[in-house]
Amino acid sequence: DSDTKIAVTGVGSPGNETDYFGAMTENAVQRFQVKYGIVSSGAPQTTGYGVVGPKTMAKLNALLNR
Repeated sequence: DSDTKIAVTGVGSPGNETDYFGAMTENAVQRFQVKYGIVSSGAPQTTGYGVVGPKTMAKLNALLNR
C-alpha cells in the first residue's frame, strides 16, 4: 500500500538497500507502529517509539508470514 511503498530505483530499492537508519527511517517506523497499534508516542528509550524492537519485529514478521 502507499504507506509502505518501497523505492523502485535508487537507494533503498531492491538490490540497493542500505543499513542507514536516519530521521526518515525513524519516521517510517513510527508510522508503521501507529498504523498497527504498537505504540503511538514517547521517546525511543522509554516506549520504543521509532525503534524496531520485539513488538515491531514480530508484526513485520507476521506481515511477511515468517
